[in-house]
Amino acid sequence: TKGDFVGSASGAVVLTALIVFLSSVLV
Repeated sequence: TKGDFVGSASGAVVLTALIVFLSSVLV
């Protein structure tokens, strides 16, 4: 459904942001 798509998309964005944040902190 549209709600599932929005939820998974926002989850992917949050996950990507978290990975970028961790990478910038560790490097």
